[in-house]
Amino acid sequence: MNREEILRVLNADPKNCIRYFHRGHPFSTGRNEGWVLLRHYGGLIPDEIVLKPVMFLRVKEDVVQCEPWGNESLGGCTWKLAQTLTESS
Repeated sequence: MNREEILRVLNADPKNCIRYFHRGHPFSTGRNEGWVLLRHYGGLIPDEIVLKPVMFLRVKEDVVQCEPWGNESLGGCTWKLAQTLTESS
């Protein structure tokens, strides 16, 4: 996905977000982490679009980090559009 497509999905619904997650101890070999774009479309379960790190970096300046969750073994944070972008659309 390019930058404009990701921003379009994020701007389509206020519940849409990018969720960073990690599983496993920070220094273990079994650690797993990644970014998922959650797209709410009216169903009970949102679509999950896996983002590569480079895709996240394309929109990093347009989103703000909020709502950390979990702990260092299982957790992450949720990224949403910055308020200024949401208001200008």
